[in-house]
Amino acid sequence: MLGRAFGFHRALDNGGAMLGPLCAWYLFSEDIPMGHVFLGSLVPGILVTTYGIELDHQRANEAKFLILPWVQVKCLASHLLSLSLRQA
Repeated sequence: MLGRAFGFHRALDNGGAMLGPLCAWYLFSEDIPMGHVFLGSLVPGILVTTYGIELDHQRANEAKFLILPWVQVKCLASHLLSLSLRQA
């Protein structure tokens, strides 16, 4: 499921990378001032960023995002790093 979600995220990212400049080009060709175009892009950007931060907080403790869900060590990377430094 995570791979499929990554593919969907990447597809939306690429779609936005194509549509954003096209929308800006269209608005500039209609002689809309640059300040209005930037303000128009700022509102959806703030909304999406706020939604993404809220979604990240909700999913922070879900086990499906762990690399090894059967491992019950909190902060696994820090734990492994400390073990490797102790042996050195």
